[in-house]
Amino acid sequence: MKRVIYTAIIGAYDAPPRLAPEAIDAHCDYLCFCNADIDLPPPWQLRRIERMPVGAAATNRRVKFRVHEMISGYEQACYIDGNVDLLRFPDEAFAALEQAGCVLLAHPQRRSVRAEMVACVLTGKLRFREALTLAAAQSGAGFDDTFGMTANRLFARRLTDTRVNALFEAVFDDYIAGPPRDQLHLPHALQRLGVPHVVLPRRWALDTFTLRPHSGVDLARGRLARALCKLLLGPPLSALLAIVAHFNYRETSGRD
Repeated sequence: MKRVIYTAIIGAYDAPPRLAPEAIDAHCDYLCFCNADIDLPPPWQLRRIERMPVGAAATNRRVKFRVHEMISGYEQACYIDGNVDLLRFPDEAFAALEQAGCVLLAHPQRRSVRAEMVACVLTGKLRFREALTLAAAQSGAGFDDTFGMTANRLFARRLTDTRVNALFEAVFDDYIAGPPRDQLHLPHALQRLGVPHVVLPRRWALDTFTLRPHSGVDLARGRLARALCKLLLGPPLSALLAIVAHFNYRETSGRD
């Protein structure tokens, strides 16, 4: 079975992922998509890609979710963010592809899309009006917010499964349509398209990889925002978001 682990480094947002010796498998290829010629330590192989006019982040998401349009000859793939350093080979993720077309990672802190919206608002990654609009649209489409929350920094997928390819194409399209936060769109796309999937437990990540901060990220601000979300503002703001989104949907849809 031909396997590949891939990542995308667009601009100077991240350095290439570091691979511990236990993370390297001689029967797996390691591809790094970049928009410039950079020096990569083996076993990483460079794949050049042009930056999209809409920006580096969208280019990264295009590789992340639509890699099936860019490579051939592989049956299974595992994506990792540029700041993910693998401690060991993700055997369990690949093995779980025998059960479903894609394998995702449970979010380490949050359990729902609404909670993730709150965290994004608090960290300045999402405007409150954007959160309300998206929450209303998802509610109007019948999305069940208890569906679960994933962390999209690592996932595995069958590249030959047309349903899985359609799923990730939909996530990319939703990302481009906005707001540009793929973690807010993937659970809804999963439920909407009914794609069978496996979710690996949070504890699995602790033994499999570590995270480096993205370049230019304010760690103190991030820690403060997470603390506020968890201890102070999270529950009431999440409830307010749900209530306002509900009535916003009723108003725009004309329903009683």
